[in-house]
Amino acid sequence: MSIFKEKQYLYFLSSSLLNSIANETLLFLMPWIILNLTNSPFWMGNIFLIQSLPSIIVSPTVGFLVDKYDKKYLISYTNILMFLLLIIIYMILCKININIYMVCILTILFAILNCFSYIEEESIVVNIVNESQLTQANSLYQISETIAVAIGPSLAGVLLMLVNIKYIFLVISVLYLPMAIISRLINYKNSYNGNHNLEFKKSLRTTYNFLKTSKLVRTTIIFCCLLNISLGAVDSMFIYFSNKIIGINSSELGIIISTTSVAQFAFSFLCYKYAYKFKEIKILIGASSLVCLGIFFLSISNSLLLVLISRILQVAPVMIINIINKTIRQKSVPPDIIGRINSINGTLSMVSYPLSGFFSGIICLFFGARELFFIVFIVMILSIKFFIKTSKNLIN
Repeated sequence: MSIFKEKQYLYFLSSSLLNSIANETLLFLMPWIILNLTNSPFWMGNIFLIQSLPSIIVSPTVGFLVDKYDKKYLISYTNILMFLLLIIIYMILCKININIYMVCILTILFAILNCFSYIEEESIVVNIVNESQLTQANSLYQISETIAVAIGPSLAGVLLMLVNIKYIFLVISVLYLPMAIISRLINYKNSYNGNHNLEFKKSLRTTYNFLKTSKLVRTTIIFCCLLNISLGAVDSMFIYFSNKIIGINSSELGIIISTTSVAQFAFSFLCYKYAYKFKEIKILIGASSLVCLGIFFLSISNSLLLVLISRILQVAPVMIINIINKTIRQKSVPPDIIGRINSINGTLSMVSYPLSGFFSGIICLFFGARELFFIVFIVMILSIKFFIKTSKNLIN
């Protein structure tokens, strides 16, 4: 049955889109406010650290709570808290001007609630669509996320030109209300609504035992973590490489970024349309190989056209990787531990990507960006080889 006939999922997806637009608007707004308050690169760096650390710290607890309680009510409470938090910020700003400490506190609270939202939404999909519809459902979700990434910063820019900052928080708060309401109305396709007797220590042991015995899930999580490390290294040096080494100017970089966004949307649509015809592991290997090829071409690029083609190959297939990684977990992990498995995957992603970017900057002090990209290309080849070898009996 077509995913478009699943009205509950479509209501969930449309609400999630508004939710994601609000998140992306805030992600753009916080650094912008910091820049205007401090004009300091130190604080700009700190705000990105503040956005990441809380999620990493609370993620294991979030996964435990998602498995312990009913996901649809957790989603509702999370969005209500986001709404109330922004309303409180608006009321405070009616009395006093925004300051650096207020932004830091808001960023920490937002990061924690966003961590809840990400794991909850990723975990509930398996409860509201059939297993055969998971790839299509995840593809549509990825498309909605891509749309949100495009709309969120644009919305923030328009609002910053038109209204005072305090009203921006008021406008954004409204976007969290649809999910707070609609999530409560979801009817599950299965009867699972949480394990209220779950204990934290026992849950850790259960999660460990599952990962120990489930070769597919364990291997996929490790493989995607290695991909994240590679992508973090390339992404962190891409603008430097394009501008300082190739000589690409800001308007040409804008063309590359815009074209890449269109390609991401196209690859997500291709996954929605055709992925069901192939095994998930084969799709994962194919998409990763395209990323690997893109990184290699980037290491030898010497013109705008080559950089554009390389960037599309390196970035767009990542949409398919994200979709298939999520689908494999949803199909393979029992509903009573999926929150914990998703939290592990999310934590590894949040740690590996920025740390990889940090260390790539150090490597570039001793080698060039081209050399870094070629090293990453080799790492990617070894990672794909590792995944093929460890999943050999599951490919055919």
